[in-house]
Amino acid sequence: MLRVRMQTLSFWTHAIYVLFSGSLISVILLRFTWFVSEEVHHPDLVPTGLPWTIWDMSWPPFFQPTAALLDVGSGALHVAAGAVSRRFELLAGLRAWKPVGHAWLLPRVAKGLGLISGQLVAASDAGVHTINQSATGTTNFSWRSNMSQGQLELVDSAVHAFSLLLHRLPPSLGSLASAAVVEIPSGSGMMSAFIIAIRQGGVFLCRSGAGRPPGSPSNESYLEVVTELEPVGKRLQDVRALHICKAGTCAGEPVLWAALPDNLIAAIGLSSGQVLATFAVAMASVLQVGLRGSTDTEGGLVALTGNASHLIAVFAAGMQAPIMASVTYPVLPTARSGHEL
Repeated sequence: MLRVRMQTLSFWTHAIYVLFSGSLISVILLRFTWFVSEEVHHPDLVPTGLPWTIWDMSWPPFFQPTAALLDVGSGALHVAAGAVSRRFELLAGLRAWKPVGHAWLLPRVAKGLGLISGQLVAASDAGVHTINQSATGTTNFSWRSNMSQGQLELVDSAVHAFSLLLHRLPPSLGSLASAAVVEIPSGSGMMSAFIIAIRQGGVFLCRSGAGRPPGSPSNESYLEVVTELEPVGKRLQDVRALHICKAGTCAGEPVLWAALPDNLIAAIGLSSGQVLATFAVAMASVLQVGLRGSTDTEGGLVALTGNASHLIAVFAAGMQAPIMASVTYPVLPTARSGHEL
């Protein structure tokens, strides 16, 4: 009798063990199936690479870019390195850029460059300044003109750019990380929209403010925060560079390109509020090609700009010279209607 009871107890013990094991397996399979279905449902959000083309750049010595702007109208490339700005021109028939004219001294370290009514502007922690690089005339001076003096030549040749502070940053935002400017239609004219990324985290859409903070001088204009640009399901943190494509250029809606940590570039729809796609920058391959065989992979993306067909990126390359690369705008997926990322 005791043996029968022991056999019965052993049977139910094994049965419970089998049922428990089966429940664990079903939970794992269910979780795996959910994960795979999510990946299949959002294939465009899986970071993919981009086929970058490296440009030959004649960088001045000690030049570490912090902002860049391709002026589509003139074809000139403006690059700021801290509080110094240089203008580059493309050599005819070659894939090479060279610096021309003066080295211009800016009032503050530039974190973004843009155009307002054809006028070059620079964004810094202080605000948005106009930069007039023709106020004192332009010469054919190049940093190569007197190699015997090297960078010391700037003591004699660098020119203070005529600058006017247009708008101060809102005091509530904090330190500037990057900025982009775009002009949009407004009634019968145009108005400027400013997108500001701050070091403390967050990206904000701003406009010229009619008012000013209490206690500020009456003759100063401040940018006004319209809204924070927080894509559905994602807060933008540690943004290193920004570039804006108008509607019809990269997609059917305006697109904000943002350089993120871990060498990622995100394309964010400014109408849908969604991350349309993310692209991984293979730093090892970009830097290796750009440095002609170097394996130094330190550095990262520091500036974004572009034209109607290409996205242009400037990379810091550790102990080596910076690198500029371009890529045709990738085809971006249409924003998902009514779906959160």
